[in-house]
Amino acid sequence: MSLEKAYFDIKTKFENVVELEPFCIVKSVNDHRNFWRPEKVRVLLLAESHVYTPITKYDNTMRYDGFQELIGCPINYVKLVYCLGYGEKKLVNLPDRGTPQFWKIFVSCVNQNFYSEFGKIRIKNTPNFHQRLHNKISILEKLKDKGIWLVDASIVALYNDNIKPIQKTMEKIIEISWKQHVSKVIHEAKPEKILVIGKGVSKILEDELKKFNIPFHIQPQPQARLSKKNIEKTFEMYYELCNS
Repeated sequence: MSLEKAYFDIKTKFENVVELEPFCIVKSVNDHRNFWRPEKVRVLLLAESHVYTPITKYDNTMRYDGFQELIGCPINYVKLVYCLGYGEKKLVNLPDRGTPQFWKIFVSCVNQNFYSEFGKIRIKNTPNFHQRLHNKISILEKLKDKGIWLVDASIVALYNDNIKPIQKTMEKIIEISWKQHVSKVIHEAKPEKILVIGKGVSKILEDELKKFNIPFHIQPQPQARLSKKNIEKTFEMYYELCNS
């Protein structure tokens, strides 16, 4: 399950066509993810990738003073929903907006009353930083307790300033990530079901997912253009699938 080998294979093949982060960032992304890994993974959320993190931002470290729940949590900044500094300027002095669309998924996985609960982690509704961060930590702890864990199909970032590689390159990167690392992570986790986030991921990996003989369901990407009614149905489906 060599994350490093997968990274350098991708780097050898694609460093001239895709801007790749240094391995230390890829490792930190993995460390943040593993910090919130449940002891027993029951539902695995499978997304596409984290967001490209410049080394200058990675070098900004986070202080978790007053948050005992975060003892041992990685301190380097990366653009991943599991990194609590992503979108929280008071935790790390960076202007990034974060990834509210994935926080919406997280909230909907553990709360049937999604809309009222989501306000607890929005700056607009909960301006107090300490309260808001405690609320986010509470969601991550609930996900962990319920055995819900997010994994990405690609170990390297496929989003850089809202630009993605061409489809063929993306497919090859995901293929290498899958064969050398991600499939082994999922095999070891032995989830009861997999929720694939986005039709793009499912299209690339559908045949591979079938080999696990684990039920998998395809959900729209959080930024997909859906009607309000369909957005509500999507959140309801996340809760239903994660709590059945």
